[in-house]
Amino acid sequence: MSVRRILAACALIALVALHFDYKLVSFPFYDRERFHRAFTAMPDGKWGEYPRFLESVRAHTKPWDRIAVIAPSMRWDDGYSYAY
Repeated sequence: MSVRRILAACALIALVALHFDYKLVSFPFYDRERFHRAFTAMPDGKWGEYPRFLESVRAHTKPWDRIAVIAPSMRWDDGYSYAY
């Protein structure tokens, strides 16, 4: 094996090792129930009552009813606005 190939392989291994997100390795060990509750309660971090609103809409409508939800737009510079 040539020195050039060895150096290229070392460079590739170094790039992969340096750019790997090691936090991903710890995800299987997190308390998934706690994360589920947190993410369900705050879908986008700003509308704390929104999940309760959706549950109320679900409770007061029939299956296949059409529902329109008009959500306030955030500033354009902060990205797109979504109402899940």
